[in-house]
Amino acid sequence: MLRLITDFDGPIMDVSDRYYRVYQECLAETQRLGQPV
Repeated sequence: MLRLITDFDGPIMDVSDRYYRVYQECLAETQRLGQPV
């Protein structure tokens, strides 16, 4: 079983492009108006 450890800035280890794309989409959905991501 692969465990992926994250913090508030994102994943701590290298991850696939697909995971990173999903991560960016989730950030975009949850960001506040005017908050850079």
